[in-house]
Amino acid sequence: MTPKVVLITGVTSGGLGAALALKLASQKDRYQVFGTLRNVSKKSELFRLEAKSLGLDPDCIHLVELDVTSSESVHLCVQHVLSKAGHIDILVNNAGYGHFGTVESDGIDVVKHVFEVNYFGVYRMIEAVVPSMREHASGHIINISSIGGLVGAPFNDAYSSAKAAVDMLTESLATYMPSLGITMSVFNPGAITTNFLDSIKGLADGKATLHPSYVTLYEKFFGAIQTAFAGGQTPAEAAADIVKIIEAGKDANVRNVTLAAKDMALLKLSDLTGNIAVKATRSAFL
Repeated sequence: MTPKVVLITGVTSGGLGAALALKLASQKDRYQVFGTLRNVSKKSELFRLEAKSLGLDPDCIHLVELDVTSSESVHLCVQHVLSKAGHIDILVNNAGYGHFGTVESDGIDVVKHVFEVNYFGVYRMIEAVVPSMREHASGHIINISSIGGLVGAPFNDAYSSAKAAVDMLTESLATYMPSLGITMSVFNPGAITTNFLDSIKGLADGKATLHPSYVTLYEKFFGAIQTAFAGGQTPAEAAADIVKIIEAGKDANVRNVTLAAKDMALLKLSDLTGNIAVKATRSAFL
C-alpha cells in the first residue's frame, strides 16, 4: 500500500501537532508525514529530540518552514510538498495560538492578528491545497478548532470568534467539497495538557492591561482555566482522536467533539436560546 501523504501545520515540540506527526510517522508504511514550523533552524532540534525519546528516527518526518500569515510562505510550503510527494492526501490545519483579552484591552490590530493566524491561516492553506486535491479527486482536510469554537468563554472574545469562523468554514465547504472528492472535518477538543497556557497572548503574557472592573473576573477565570488544562487530555490522547478521523476517510464526521467537550457541545447545540450554555459557562469559569 502506498503511504498517504499528510501535511500538518504547527508541529512545535510538546504540542498536539507534534504528537500527531509522530504518531503517524510511527506507521511509516501507511503515512509519509510533512510537518511545518515557523522557524525550522531554531525549533527542529526539539522536535527531533521528542521523536528520539519515543524510539523514532529523529528525521522521521519532513520539516518545512511555514508562516501561515504569509500567502507566499503558504504557496512555497505546499509547492515544496507537492514537488517531493506529488500530491497531498491529508491536510491537518493545526497551527494557531490562544489569546485572552477583552474588547477594551485588545484593540482591532490585535484581534486582526488573532484572525490572521487562527482563521486566515487555515483559509490560506485550504486555498493552496484544494487545486491539487480536486485534480486527484481525493483529499481530506481536517481543521483543528476547539470547544471554544462552539461555546464562547470569558476573555476569549477574539479567539472563540476565530475558531467559530473555522467551524463555519469547514461546515460550508463540507456541503460541496465531497462532490469533488474532498472530505472536510473539524476537530473540537476540550482542554489539552500542552504548553498552550504558557504561549497564550494578550492578558496572559502581560502585554495587555485590564481595567480594574475586570480584574476579579479575570482572576477567577484564569484559576478555573488552569484547573481545566491540568486535567485535560494529553497531546497523545488528542492525537489518537485525530488519527480516528483520518482513518475514517470519506466516512469521517464533519464535526468531531472529544469526550471531555461533549456535554458542553450538546448543551450548546440543543438550546436555540443560547441562554443555557452561557449560564453554564459563567458558572464554570466565574
